[in-house]
Amino acid sequence: MKKFWLLIVFLLLLIPIKGYAYDAAVTGALSLSAMSSMENISEKNSTIGNFFAPKGGVSLETITFDIKETMNQKGAVKVHTVIIYRPEIFERLMEMTADQYFQRVDQFKNDHPDRMIILAWEFGAKERLTPKIKIEYPVGHMIPIAAIVFIKYDSPGEHRAVIAPSWKNITIILEEKDFRIVCTDRRD
Repeated sequence: MKKFWLLIVFLLLLIPIKGYAYDAAVTGALSLSAMSSMENISEKNSTIGNFFAPKGGVSLETITFDIKETMNQKGAVKVHTVIIYRPEIFERLMEMTADQYFQRVDQFKNDHPDRMIILAWEFGAKERLTPKIKIEYPVGHMIPIAAIVFIKYDSPGEHRAVIAPSWKNITIILEEKDFRIVCTDRRD
């Protein structure tokens, strides 16, 4: 069934049809995909379902870091922003502290290579720069459903935060014993 849908999409992209025939072909493909999605409503891995998924996932475009002089008691930190594409991954990550996450991250990447993207940085407390990173999503990839920040601090604590789906631009403020996130622009 998956090959059939891929063939339909392929043909629609390659065959230059003009006028009403094109409209009919697109309407037919959308109708068939809608029926397929309705039949497999509980199936999260539907290729057509993800292809025509509503726009409404994570809006994150840029991350700016504000590194305080006393960050992590003047030590270095590891920062991971995890862009998540599946609800079950989000649920598992929300159960972890930053320490647990950093102990398991390599195995987690091996177990779920196409279900999340990890953006990683390391900063020292003496760095006096304010990095601004533009987030780029893979072309043709699914719409991300969530984003979580994990930061490895020496002090005890969760050191984990969820980025709200409507936040486009954020600043992560790296402080002495923890961090905080400030939204500087959001999606309407």
